[in-house]
Amino acid sequence: MEIGSEGEDSESSLVLLVDKALYGTMDMAKNWWCALDEDMARLGYRQSKADQSVRTRDRGGKKTVTGTYTDDTSGMSSSRKEAEIAWRELGKKFQ
Repeated sequence: MEIGSEGEDSESSLVLLVDKALYGTMDMAKNWWCALDEDMARLGYRQSKADQSVRTRDRGGKKTVTGTYTDDTSGMSSSRKEAEIAWRELGKKFQ
């Protein structure tokens, strides 16, 4: 928090600087989406050209597909083991 330029200490002269985006703000939605993109790319997911909210991963012939709407992600895998791996990997950062 910074005091107004005149050094006044009244409520009308106070200025607040927010260090990071807060949940529910427009910036936070974009920041969250960018973080999700980076982490899913790092985990081997590829974004669909037709729909950016759909991502796929192929690990040795076993496929996982996810869909993200707002801040909810759903998915399916070709095997239970792949589903558990995906859930565990994504759960480390996004709960």
